[in-house]
Amino acid sequence: MTTLQTRTRLSYLDNLRVVLTALVVLHHAAVTYSHIPLWYYYEAPHDGSATALDVFLALNQAYFMGFFFLIAGYFTPGALDRKGAGRFARDRLVRLGIPLLLFVIVVRAVVGIPGWSVSGLPYAEYYVLSWDPGPTWFLEVLLVFSLVYALVRRLRPDSPRSKSAPTSADRFASRRRSTAYSGTNRAGASCQARDISITSPAAQRRPTSTCSGPSRDRPTIWSCCSESCCARIGR
Repeated sequence: MTTLQTRTRLSYLDNLRVVLTALVVLHHAAVTYSHIPLWYYYEAPHDGSATALDVFLALNQAYFMGFFFLIAGYFTPGALDRKGAGRFARDRLVRLGIPLLLFVIVVRAVVGIPGWSVSGLPYAEYYVLSWDPGPTWFLEVLLVFSLVYALVRRLRPDSPRSKSAPTSADRFASRRRSTAYSGTNRAGASCQARDISITSPAAQRRPTSTCSGPSRDRPTIWSCCSESCCARIGR
């Protein structure tokens, strides 16, 4: 028996992440030419366009990173329910921790050279005193939040969330299961069955099976009551 499982992606959330990511890029590009010198490269403004960029930055900063945390946090309980605390923590360490380490060890070591060259400090001392995860601060904070949440859930296995509360995946994601197998029907002819069931919070569809016997001229629909028995119910 072969079982294949796929999860339906939520296109509207994918599109929302794309829009928010584009805002992140525009936000940091605008910082370079605004009145807010908080980027690795900065050019002092010489006209009124910087004021417009300041307004854009203020409005953008008011919601866009919080939106990222909202999306990530909303699906965190469902991910932990599916994977368990240990696997969930390892997954977050890999997906968030490795990019964070790559930036602070490799990228930051390079982009920090101009500041170190005028500091008069040994490089190691300057690196520690000027510690800043830069644009990966989101990964740092999200990693801490995720690990703390996993720890709390691990220490409180009897919490209402662990017992009966529906997961975010149950509320928003559909699960599609496809099972293919072969056997024999009641008449002794070989048949092949493929069950496809879709489970969603709104409705459930009864699995259907299509079996074809080699002695039949036309396709025949069978209802498979087990993996090795197909009972004919119609054409």
